[in-house]
Amino acid sequence: MRRRRGEDVDASSFDTDGPYVLPAERWTLLAPKKKQQMKLPSLENDSLLDLKPSYFCTLYLSFDAFKLLCNTNENVKTGSKLERGQHSFPMTAELVSSRTQLESLPSELLSLVFALLDPGDFISLGLCSQSLWAHAIIWAQSGFLRWSNEYSWAGTPMICVASKLRELPQSIYSMFPESIPEGMPEEHDTSNIHGWKSRFRPTQWHNDMIKECEKRPDPYDDQYLEEFWKHIHSAGIPKMFHEPMAASFPSFSIESGSKWCLRNLTQKEYIRMEGIVTSDGEATVCFVGNHWLTLDILLIWLITWRGDRFLKTWSWEQLDEFVGVTDEGLGDIMIDPTYGPLDHKFWPIWAGRWAGHSFDVVNECTLGAEWVDRSSNIDSLSGKMLRTLYGLALAEVEEARDYWAEIFEKSGGVVDLQLREYGTDSD
Repeated sequence: MRRRRGEDVDASSFDTDGPYVLPAERWTLLAPKKKQQMKLPSLENDSLLDLKPSYFCTLYLSFDAFKLLCNTNENVKTGSKLERGQHSFPMTAELVSSRTQLESLPSELLSLVFALLDPGDFISLGLCSQSLWAHAIIWAQSGFLRWSNEYSWAGTPMICVASKLRELPQSIYSMFPESIPEGMPEEHDTSNIHGWKSRFRPTQWHNDMIKECEKRPDPYDDQYLEEFWKHIHSAGIPKMFHEPMAASFPSFSIESGSKWCLRNLTQKEYIRMEGIVTSDGEATVCFVGNHWLTLDILLIWLITWRGDRFLKTWSWEQLDEFVGVTDEGLGDIMIDPTYGPLDHKFWPIWAGRWAGHSFDVVNECTLGAEWVDRSSNIDSLSGKMLRTLYGLALAEVEEARDYWAEIFEKSGGVVDLQLREYGTDSD
């Protein structure tokens, strides 16, 4: 994974002025009814603290959206790559008979011990002996299901929200009426303290949520394997066992090309998706026929909320008319990056159509007549999204330029590099 893992960093302790960062504005993914949150991920080993959603999409990052929202686990493989009963390396009778007191504990107590450890310590303890390794693998193989039961966001409202918001979507107001601001006081009326406090109720709601919501941990299946490869080479275990041991960890995989649906349970709308494995090796789903348009990127476009009173949510019909960066615009950016897309080019992203709604992702099924298929709207929008993200990469995100250039070329796009003169006629 290219994204940052681990605990959130206190942004107040750093001074940053990079192009991806807006220091005064922090972006958080919230499940307010479930009282859970996660910071919008940034790049791994990067000093930049917070990405705006537009850069998150341009850097094609992930927040484990599929694992968060998958509601049909019977269509997802979460077991190890070893057959049932097969061990990653043989248990010998001699070693079994010479177990330590820790190894001799009942399996229930050992499970409690492993449950208290972070992934690094978990692996370190497991590598101490063959019997501890066997207990560790048994515990880890059910790790994703435990994580999913506790941290799934399927069926609960979610929103990607900015910290400087002055307005919330109606869906949040309906759930949290205390966040509704009352009538605004006159700008010159500094005596109306109650009115000014009321004006900032949405901001207060956001701040309260950040304090109250539990930070959602990363799925354990990724962390265990990452920590395994960090520790195994210094564990004194013959190299011939490394791959079989790694294969005993649970894997999260789906069939490439399998049919799925992203469902908006609030609006009774859905978007058709398909199974893929990304360039980062992540099993997820994407919009049909557009492998670059992963569930993560699509959701960020639909659930982001900046909370600017001057930015209104676009209707589906208005989204169909969205232009973004054109082939001509891409040519201009290649010639002069200062023509790159500014915030207004990402305008629809800042007031997401589905912000604060409830979702799940299910294996394709027949839905009733009350459900509306929004796939055609996304199909109309996808080419414009691609060009806009490519434009931002050309202008400001050098590490993503080749990625988007390849996707753009494969889509049949051709950059218009014709030189144009901008000015008034002298006639």
